[in-house]
Amino acid sequence: MVHNSSISNSKPRWHFRLIAVFTLTAIAYLAFDQLGGKYVSQVIASQFGDILIEKSRGKITDTSEYIILRIHEVIWLILVAECFFIGGFLVSKPLAHVVNWNWRWLPISILVFAEMNLFLSTAGETGAFWIALFAANDDSKQPGFQIQRLMHRDSAADRKVVILGSSQGGTEIEETLLNRLFGPVVHSANLSYAGAQTFDFLLVQSWYKDDQPDVVICYLSELNFYTAVSGARFLPLLKTTGWKDVSEMKPWQYETGNRVLYGLLGSIIPAFQMRRSLEYALYGTPAVEPTNAMKKVRSIKKSNPNALNKSIQLEKKATKAALNYRITTDTDYHKRALERFIEQSNQRGTHVVLIAGQINPIVSRKLNPEIRRDFISYLNTLGEENQDVTVFMKELPSHPQSDYEDLMHITGEAQLQFTRQLARLLEKQFGWKRTVSKKK
Repeated sequence: MVHNSSISNSKPRWHFRLIAVFTLTAIAYLAFDQLGGKYVSQVIASQFGDILIEKSRGKITDTSEYIILRIHEVIWLILVAECFFIGGFLVSKPLAHVVNWNWRWLPISILVFAEMNLFLSTAGETGAFWIALFAANDDSKQPGFQIQRLMHRDSAADRKVVILGSSQGGTEIEETLLNRLFGPVVHSANLSYAGAQTFDFLLVQSWYKDDQPDVVICYLSELNFYTAVSGARFLPLLKTTGWKDVSEMKPWQYETGNRVLYGLLGSIIPAFQMRRSLEYALYGTPAVEPTNAMKKVRSIKKSNPNALNKSIQLEKKATKAALNYRITTDTDYHKRALERFIEQSNQRGTHVVLIAGQINPIVSRKLNPEIRRDFISYLNTLGEENQDVTVFMKELPSHPQSDYEDLMHITGEAQLQFTRQLARLLEKQFGWKRTVSKKK
């Protein structure tokens, strides 16, 4: 009798401990500010604020506010994890009486899998989670995209801007400079994604449509219309709200490989969608698609003392790359995707700015001249037929070959010059007022 009484008394104590830990965490989350949270964030900011600003390349301006938001998120994730642990513990107890021991692993595995994905889904909406993955290795483009997206969501700016494009959009437009010029009234987030095509713009919308921007800037070049449909580089980050665009645009008609299937799986299984970033953060394996791989290639090129040999190699690569540019049925698909994106954006009250960009002159000189004529004519038509579309073409500077570090991406200095001119056009087009000097 004494033995049984001991067991029965220990169970409630265990339950009480779980409830006590959960309650304390909930109190800490709700009363963090009143319990000295602001002071803690200010102390951390005073110690590490400069590092944060440097690491974020100026994207973080108010370090104290940024830190306090991240601490809130960490406490929130601990609270969610405790909920799942308590829920799993409570559910597993009845299973012991219902399911045979030999098969008990099956429902427990399903429960753990479901809770893990629910937790990752929740964590994916916090900057703290993605910053942790990015800090593990900054070669992961998925965390970089998500951090930009969440900064767009959390910004209190009166007007918001989203920048879309392939990796060109990331290297042509320096959103940090735009934020310095127009912030805090206007906030710009660069959601360009390496290899993205116009169909990918449709899928990116799902990630920001709950906080619709006032303006979307699309950096476009011949790459976006006159190369083959690649299978949509953004499909691995497909959301369920993007299913309609996938089903109606039918990207599987082209050489998509397993991207559509992987996209559909990832849209309902967060762990699968995040698998590359998680694998890279946990094991450091190179399965992730890198954003900084190009920088490594550039550094290797710069260290090559044989400039003549480098020039010959670049010419050969340009000749090979030029073969991929053609006016085909794929071009029609790219155009339909962009038109669909513009229509959906305008319906949500977003003004679309199209930038008629370019590729390295070494490549463009090898292209059929009809490609550039078709490109310019098409963008002009879009601007003429839609009052909610603005096309920037000759207003922006063309890049000489010396501006390029490779066949597609420009130097940092050229990026700043391009962004300054873009800022002048945005100021004139939308009446935005700069918050810093108009010096060059």
